[in-house]
Amino acid sequence: MRGRLLARDDAVQRNHARRTGNFASHVDVDLASARARRLGQANPYATVPPRVDYQLTNLGRSLTDPLAILARWAGAHRGDIDCARAAYDQARESAA
Repeated sequence: MRGRLLARDDAVQRNHARRTGNFASHVDVDLASARARRLGQANPYATVPPRVDYQLTNLGRSLTDPLAILARWAGAHRGDIDCARAAYDQARESAA
């Protein structure tokens, strides 16, 4: 599933997340936002090159089941969502 933040007990490094596509395109913004909301935490290591692992807090883990339900819904309705987006885009272009 693209857009997967972190599984319940996973830790992930930012560069690995970028390479594997496990995060949306705005990795740094998403991680900073998650940390600010106490949904995720950073675990820095004093290594060369510097390394930081990110993982969910207990609060963040509490969202995994509701987000999985939302992801399944979005997958089941992807065609409808794509059609609605195309109609919206077409209407905007027509109005311009």
